[in-house]
Amino acid sequence: MGILIIICVLVSSCSKPTNTLNENNDVSEYGLNGHVKFIETNLYYFDVVNDSVIISQEMNHFDFDRYSFKEFNKDGFLTFEKTHESELSYYYDSAKRLIRLTEKYNSEDLPSVSYEYTYNQKDSLTKIIYKNDNFERKMEIERDENNRGVKRTDYVSDTIQMTFKVDYDKSGNIIKENTYLKKSKPSKLISRTFSNQNLILTENITEFRSYDTLNYKNIYSYNEDSKVIEIKNNFIDETNYTKVIKEYDDDGKLIEEHWIPKGSRNFVVTTQKFDKYGNTIEFSRTPNDDTESDVWISKYKFDEKENWIEKQKFKNAKPAVLVKRKIEYY
Repeated sequence: MGILIIICVLVSSCSKPTNTLNENNDVSEYGLNGHVKFIETNLYYFDVVNDSVIISQEMNHFDFDRYSFKEFNKDGFLTFEKTHESELSYYYDSAKRLIRLTEKYNSEDLPSVSYEYTYNQKDSLTKIIYKNDNFERKMEIERDENNRGVKRTDYVSDTIQMTFKVDYDKSGNIIKENTYLKKSKPSKLISRTFSNQNLILTENITEFRSYDTLNYKNIYSYNEDSKVIEIKNNFIDETNYTKVIKEYDDDGKLIEEHWIPKGSRNFVVTTQKFDKYGNTIEFSRTPNDDTESDVWISKYKFDEKENWIEKQKFKNAKPAVLVKRKIEYY
């Protein structure tokens, strides 16, 4: 729930749009095109013999890929989701707002959990209640006159456990995002600066750990098309940060990203390349010493909706995993 403060609970309304799949919904969040009814993902070991793919034993997960079954309603929102670990069911009211989410684990040692959602008259979240057999956590959201979330307070048995606060500038940019233990003990403080074009320039971050206090920042640079081309990530000084370089094609789509640590004697440069759909086609880790690089290549097959239905993943030119997706449309 940590990212909920920015992504959903505080910044957006979290109501469900009811128009087309061009709207923000679960189908688009998963990068899928068309009116998807369900998608099932399965993973297999495989080999390539004389240009023929030989499928062998099924596997549960590999890297970021894992078995799953997702079912969507006609508005593009999840109604059911299944993994090897659990089953999730989503429930909506007559206004098509998510009002309840339940998760049932396949392990008998883990209790089933549920989330209950309450909204105001502007379809924005005001309360979330998390429950399992022996525990209940309540999250209350306060909003300003513009219906923007400005504060979230988490309670357990009416005792404040965490507090999140957000401040905006006149353009609606989030310039402060602070997390507190209990009511007011600082845990993580973030402040941001923006350009006249409302592009984020810096993030100054202070984390209060039990063993130390960490201070660092993220610094952003842009091209003339307002695309991020460089980030000084986790910047402490010019000898201690990670340099992130982003490259784009002529249409402004991200095609390559490099992560280069600075200040370390031994480090690994990470590079990721993308196709025109945003899928990773190459991922490599290159040490700065004589150690060999690891290079992952992904090859895709697509259906008529331009959703990928097969991914062959290779590590250093050797077959690693075959991912197959079955997609049915309305």
